[in-house]
Amino acid sequence: MNAKPNPPPSRSDRTLRERAEAVRSAAARHSPPSLDARLDVGRSLADQFDFAPFSVVDLARLYELTRQTDEYWGQIGSMPLCSNEDGQGFSVLTNLGRFAEIEEHRMAFLRDKCVAEISRRVPANDAERDEILCVRIMHEIDCNGRVDRLDAPTLLVEALKAWG
Repeated sequence: MNAKPNPPPSRSDRTLRERAEAVRSAAARHSPPSLDARLDVGRSLADQFDFAPFSVVDLARLYELTRQTDEYWGQIGSMPLCSNEDGQGFSVLTNLGRFAEIEEHRMAFLRDKCVAEISRRVPANDAERDEILCVRIMHEIDCNGRVDRLDAPTLLVEALKAWG
């Protein structure tokens, strides 16, 4: 038919070693940020959040939203578009994967700060006390799989006093 023959491979004056060095230096210039750097982004974004305008009930709902959103970003981060395989068979994050990971970390840090804030609040009534205890217990179970007496030594005693 009218197929054109493939052109011969281009000849380069550079050796294979020189071309490999050029590829390595280009990769070094464009290396992705480290995990610590990505964690710092999520942490700094969560640190900027102002909890002052929120009531105890608002904080309890915000905790639940951050919990669900964190799970959602984790699921997105597991999608094929979020990672590629490097030449050695390892999975590396794409730009989309790094973005999803930062958002997942941001939600986790925001959730931790939300729990810290709600724990500092003094309940105005029994309903607020119950919201505070529920959030603190859920967070302990999410983080430790149980209410850990080392992390929250008085939490179970407070719940027993409140709920008998």
